[in-house]
Amino acid sequence: MLVQKADKRQVLDLPEEVRLEVNKHQAEIQTCPCCGEQNEAEFPPAVTQATQYGKRVQARMVYLNVYHSIPTERTAEVMKDLYQQPVSVRTMAAISAKVGSK
Repeated sequence: MLVQKADKRQVLDLPEEVRLEVNKHQAEIQTCPCCGEQNEAEFPPAVTQATQYGKRVQARMVYLNVYHSIPTERTAEVMKDLYQQPVSVRTMAAISAKVGSK
């Protein structure tokens, strides 16, 4: 039997669980065995805190909060519900102020 045509169907869906991706950075500190001087590696320029939100998740928070006018408290709740990441209202406000000033 010769195939005449094929019907196609697609289902677009989200993954069952969307989680934030964590990129860990390490900067080694070594001591020279000869002179005893301590040498410390540098972190990438954008990595300034022990824990921080990356630019994409910050943009998502501001997008929800500012563009869609979702109150800060509710935006923090959405981040926890969708990404299993609690975000404080103070952090949300700081991110909105920082991104808004650029």
